[in-house]
Amino acid sequence: MPSQQQVQPERRKSAERRTGVERRSAPDWAMQTQFVGVADPPEVPYAAEIRRLANLDLPEAEAARHWRAIEHLREALRRRLGRDVGLVVTALDYFLNARHDLQQPTIVERSVLDAVERKAITDRLTGAFNRQHFEATLLRELERAARYSGALSLALLDVDDLKLVNDRHGHLVGDEALRRVAAALQQELRGVDVACRFGGDEFALILPGTDLAGAARVVARIGVACEQSFTETPLAATPPTRVSVSGGIATYRDDGTSEMQLLAAADRALYLAKRRGKTRSGAPTS
Repeated sequence: MPSQQQVQPERRKSAERRTGVERRSAPDWAMQTQFVGVADPPEVPYAAEIRRLANLDLPEAEAARHWRAIEHLREALRRRLGRDVGLVVTALDYFLNARHDLQQPTIVERSVLDAVERKAITDRLTGAFNRQHFEATLLRELERAARYSGALSLALLDVDDLKLVNDRHGHLVGDEALRRVAAALQQELRGVDVACRFGGDEFALILPGTDLAGAARVVARIGVACEQSFTETPLAATPPTRVSVSGGIATYRDDGTSEMQLLAAADRALYLAKRRGKTRSGAPTS
């Protein structure tokens, strides 16, 4: 006779088959086409998934209600049609016909949509994210840090003497310097970190879950990576031309709680680092 532990999973599976609700991992739900904004089914938070699903910005509680309604509609359609129409079709029907939130949605290949979205938030020269994406990401991470009492650091990095490189060797060489610095940033960052081109010769790093000491280590590693890159392969042979970076760091709560406060603090720290001889980093109080 099967044990109680063996019977329970079978009962759960039978119940799932009767209701049409089957737990699947994200890859099983993946779709090859989507209307603008469609994504795989969410884990939480729902607001981010609804934004990707229908390009709608909703508060978390409202997004969760919509998601439950989509799940109920999907089950109703399955019972009526005798087959599962899938997440994408259900969401399209819900927002287009039940809610009337979408107007003339467009069906596109996911790879095409991803490429378009990536291009819209990426700096063409360096491949880093652009200023617009930086601002949106920083606001989101500030909200997350406030909600969960987490750590967050912001670093501003400046390419030292880039104007001198442009004057001596031309802007094409200066552009190559920026690309090499951007590559060094990506080499030293985690997947959750965000590197953006902030201005002409400045980059900004958003470092979630990172305190001042951790941010200082990240900036130091980036400095070493840049030094190695330009030492091994100088920008110009005669004379050997290298560039370095200086950094300023600000941390959430210690240096401010808003976007403007953190930016101002990191900018002050960067100015101090420049005054002390460049090729270094600092914090506002250092």
